[in-house]
Amino acid sequence: MVRGQWQLLRRFLEESLLRLVFTEGENFALTAIGDVAARGTFQVISQLGSMVVRLVLSVWEGACFSRWSRLLAGGEHEAAVLLLRRMLKVMLFFGFSFILLGPPLSGWLLGVLYSSRWSSPETVRTLQLYCYATPAMGFSGLLECFLRAAASPEILRRQQKVLLVLSTAYVCGCFAIVTYRQEDAVSCLVLLNICSKVLRGWTSAYLITQCTKPGEGHSPLATWRDLTNVVGWRTVSVMLCLLRLSRVVPPRVSHMTGVGLLYLLLILTTEEVRQLIQEGVAKLRSRRVVQKSKE
Repeated sequence: MVRGQWQLLRRFLEESLLRLVFTEGENFALTAIGDVAARGTFQVISQLGSMVVRLVLSVWEGACFSRWSRLLAGGEHEAAVLLLRRMLKVMLFFGFSFILLGPPLSGWLLGVLYSSRWSSPETVRTLQLYCYATPAMGFSGLLECFLRAAASPEILRRQQKVLLVLSTAYVCGCFAIVTYRQEDAVSCLVLLNICSKVLRGWTSAYLITQCTKPGEGHSPLATWRDLTNVVGWRTVSVMLCLLRLSRVVPPRVSHMTGVGLLYLLLILTTEEVRQLIQEGVAKLRSRRVVQKSKE
């Protein structure tokens, strides 16, 4: 009993240490050998990005992990995978909004939140790159939550070994960038962070496909098709057209508002959103019928 609790505690400690390395690796490198200007620029951008992580992604991941744990514990594997597909689709729409509207409005946002002093080309470029990191963080976080809820102890140990290798390479990469690319160290650190999140997400997706349904032999819990085929090609084509439009028109708030409204219209016209709206309308109508019958 004590041995099992100690192993569980050690696993949580190892995972917490790896998360600390992934989230604070850039700060370690900049604090150790970086200059003050680069450290200040990175702190400004990371604080803006951490607001999204703390207010949205952390709450989202915690709620999904709790729901997946209950579904899988109750043997509802298909429902858990269906929820994962829906969450990945929602994350695609949510993360793409940062890619679509974030880079054109980065300079304006920095001027509004801070001042024109912080709207330097390096700071604006770094914030633009950070907008691409947001969906990578979201996807990797959701996939890791599902993996923790569904994986066996053996698969979790494999995940920790891979994360240990990735974290070591990540820290070495941070120090190498700060040492040899001082003129654009902050932008390169953000790019390295994006690559790290993509690798973590791909690792989690691969290990999810290695999970099997309990009591059903080698039947996989989810396939690559379940994880990748979340939206149709028509939706992807329209999203790419909107992305091109946002880069062609002048980066003004009025123009980006129009692009954002078009993107909102695209989301509302997707099949699942239409189904959710129809279900909500049907529930409201049924409640009204019940209230009228009681009266």
